[in-house]
Amino acid sequence: MGAEYIGFQLDETNEKFVDVTTYTAITGWLEGVKFVGEFENSTAAQIFKKYTQYNFEVVQISNPTQLLELASLQIPKILKIEVQNIQELTSIDYSKANYLVLESSSIDNIAEKEVKVLKELCQAKPTVLGFGFSDENINDLLEKIKPAGIALKGGTENSQC
Repeated sequence: MGAEYIGFQLDETNEKFVDVTTYTAITGWLEGVKFVGEFENSTAAQIFKKYTQYNFEVVQISNPTQLLELASLQIPKILKIEVQNIQELTSIDYSKANYLVLESSSIDNIAEKEVKVLKELCQAKPTVLGFGFSDENINDLLEKIKPAGIALKGGTENSQC
């Protein structure tokens, strides 16, 4: 098992923004993964413009209303949801998304009643889980919830030569 996607933050106001020169250099030496343009605060018009500059293969957004605005962009769309309460996931319209990425900075453990909600969501839409797992519970959660994958956060590499 390996990585299928690698994401690049393309919101210019984000501290992790990747400029087009760096993006081109990195994507030039990577093979076998799909490149994801990640956006949190950009407008649909800004995303279309970035697509023409970067030519990413998948777009990830955090605003569900942009799914309709980006309908003419003929690439897969990932809706990233910052989860505060797992039960609230049942009220989000994610029908226009191809995939979901669920992340949370406030949920460390997934209760048994929440497993059912996540399992149903994973059955309805390919979903990547980015919270609630540890070395001790990952196999159990993968078996019960059956997500399409797990999301791991990368860091910044620093070379001390």
